[in-house]
Amino acid sequence: MKYSPVSRKQAFLKLTSLCVASFFAFGSLTVCHCAGNDDEASSVIKEARSYFEAEISRDAKAVWEAMAPSSVYKRQYGYDDYLEMYSKSDLAVREYSDLEVVEIMDNNDRTALPDVEKLAAVKVRVRLISKDGRETQHNNTFIFLKEKGRWFKG
Repeated sequence: MKYSPVSRKQAFLKLTSLCVASFFAFGSLTVCHCAGNDDEASSVIKEARSYFEAEISRDAKAVWEAMAPSSVYKRQYGYDDYLEMYSKSDLAVREYSDLEVVEIMDNNDRTALPDVEKLAAVKVRVRLISKDGRETQHNNTFIFLKEKGRWFKG
């Protein structure tokens, strides 16, 4: 499937709109601080490591499987679309460090996220490399979702 600048722009606008809507939907979530929740935080870190290791090794199938079934991305795109976009991506994860579960939240809005039990905010430092060899480092917070007892990248 070929993407024209118009269709990419439309996809970006749709994704941005969904992200903004998700931000407002998360407003009714309850924060569960990680202290005293070590088993849960360890599970989140384990899945986060698996996700980033898959990104580093460019294992597209493992990255896809690490994404939550209810994630905005999986609701918008099928696996074949994902493979095409992944293969054309100009950036790749070169390394990651400083994984930290900042908070774990119960999902108190099952209307907006019916299959999500909990959400976790994971802070990480990521070094990206572009196809032309330029590297950049970023400090990001990623959302992980717990569905059917398992943590996934949101």
